[in-house]
Amino acid sequence: MKSTTNGNETNFTDVVEVTINYEKLVDLIEGLMYAGRDASYKRTIYIYNERNELIYPINSNASDDLQLHYLNNARNDKTINNTIAENPITDEKEMIIINQSDFSNWTYVLVESDDIINKPIIEFQKRLIYILALLIVICMLSSYMISRRVTTPLKKFQREISGLTLGNLENNILNLESPTYTSNELESLGNAYIDMCQRLNESIDQVVDLRTLETESKMLALQAQMNPHFLYNTLTIMTIMCEDANQPTLVNMFNDLTQMLRYITVKSTDMVSMQQEIEHVNQYLRLVKYRFDEDLTYRIDIPDSMNDIQVPRLMLQPFIENSIKYITGIAPPWQIEVQGKHDDNEWTITFTDNGLGFNIVKLKELQAAISSISQNASSSSLTPPSGLGGIINNYQRMKLFFEDRVIYDLSNLKTGGAKIVIGGVCKERIEDG
Repeated sequence: MKSTTNGNETNFTDVVEVTINYEKLVDLIEGLMYAGRDASYKRTIYIYNERNELIYPINSNASDDLQLHYLNNARNDKTINNTIAENPITDEKEMIIINQSDFSNWTYVLVESDDIINKPIIEFQKRLIYILALLIVICMLSSYMISRRVTTPLKKFQREISGLTLGNLENNILNLESPTYTSNELESLGNAYIDMCQRLNESIDQVVDLRTLETESKMLALQAQMNPHFLYNTLTIMTIMCEDANQPTLVNMFNDLTQMLRYITVKSTDMVSMQQEIEHVNQYLRLVKYRFDEDLTYRIDIPDSMNDIQVPRLMLQPFIENSIKYITGIAPPWQIEVQGKHDDNEWTITFTDNGLGFNIVKLKELQAAISSISQNASSSSLTPPSGLGGIINNYQRMKLFFEDRVIYDLSNLKTGGAKIVIGGVCKERIEDG
């Protein structure tokens, strides 16, 4: 190739023509078009020369109408153009990419099926739909399993609550002792229900214990079952006879005994005022003094401000009985003192005597029993020391009434004799019992 330069222009005078085997050109073009793709890939290239004659592929199977269709698209735009057009033969949509070479003035038309182009998108859409469907199924199964794990314990609660009676409280607690919880809320609900059943069961046990202790107190005081009306009538007759015989001491004795028995056997509230308890103790000590006369002296010093404090019936008598039991083990004179004091919150009553005091072994047994009861031990599991059941009985009754604020201390005086201090919360009576 020769060239001459005239100023800024270059003129070509000779041309060198390069010839390449057509089959190699076909292999080159097809290698570029189908590289990495299988034979079913629908992509075709058409090459037109400057005279719009088809030069590739020479042996095309496309009909004249189809070639004309592609040629017309190429004529419409000589620059790069992407067009979606409908194949006039197959009615399929195709992507037509047109490019014209500035050097050779040839036109290249690349035809590719729209289905093939959209196939990755369609496959992606299908996969996305499958994944979404799978997620929906997983979510539904998860929701079902979670709902079952939530509703199963709730249904169990509902069954247990529906079948709850006073007779099966303990079994109801055992049935729910180790449930499988699925959340903190259900665990809290289960624990609250178990705690409620336990506290209800304990309350029932306390009521039963209180009734049992009340009966035992009356039995200890009377030592036998007797008809009160018969007893009162008999005592009244004896009082009248003593009055007729001019025996004032016996009259007073029978009057005190009658009042004592009425107080013990009265069918009313378990709680009484401190004033009633003190009067009952005075009557009891007067009867005892009739027997021991000058050998026994006693002093009761309870301030009037304690009169309205509410206490269990027959709370003080067991301590007086205990003192009398042990002071008679030594030579007279015998002394018993009862002293009370209180502040705005608590009251205490102290019993002292000059007797033998508590046996050291029995005192330790009493203290151990009281400690066990203070830790909510069942009264039926305790065996009090011989002869001291009334003191244990009394502590149980006081604890049921005053709960954890009961005061109960047993000891021996250094000078000889026993000392008992009891007390509790100041609960004033609302109405007379």
